[in-house]
Amino acid sequence: SNGTFLNGTRIKRKTLSHGDLISIGSLTAKYVGTALEPLDTKGGFSFAANSINVSINEKVLLDDVSFAVNPRSLTAIIGPSGAGKSTLLNAITGRRIPNTGEVMIGERSLYENLSEFSTQIGLVPQSDLLHSGLRTKRALEYGASLRFPKDTNKDERAERVDEVLSELALSERADLRIDKLSGGQRKRTSVALELLTQPSLLFLD
Repeated sequence: SNGTFLNGTRIKRKTLSHGDLISIGSLTAKYVGTALEPLDTKGGFSFAANSINVSINEKVLLDDVSFAVNPRSLTAIIGPSGAGKSTLLNAITGRRIPNTGEVMIGERSLYENLSEFSTQIGLVPQSDLLHSGLRTKRALEYGASLRFPKDTNKDERAERVDEVLSELALSERADLRIDKLSGGQRKRTSVALELLTQPSLLFLD
């Protein structure tokens, strides 16, 4: 129910041809005539930003930014306030298409396959999106009900919520309201929300 994509286009029914790429959730595979072969054979996809340029009117916000990130790795981008970090993050996640440049995920264009890749990208913004009046576990359960496929039952959602609470050392805070958490715990809860769907790429602003 979250969509099946063939060569970047959402479909309902289609006959496959040799070499077609089919994506369901975070799984992408190539049809080789007799079977589907997963593309993610190295434990993750490579990621590359190539010559990203963003400008508004005549003001240059990003000037020819390029970098690559290997699979299963962590990269930090640091700089002073106003340096363009959030602008870059918006560009490399597809929230804002740059004036020029390209983002490649596993040798495929993010911008040409944005609908497909949007389900594989997790983004934690600077401002927390969770309702501060809810208890931590309830907020994540509510998020899971919105993000998971409609045929996911309540027990499956609850199991995944418990998993991310444990992964981020929040199990002991599960019944505490979000506005009673420390700043770091609130941010970890925001990360937990994005981890629910096991994204291939996770961006933290």
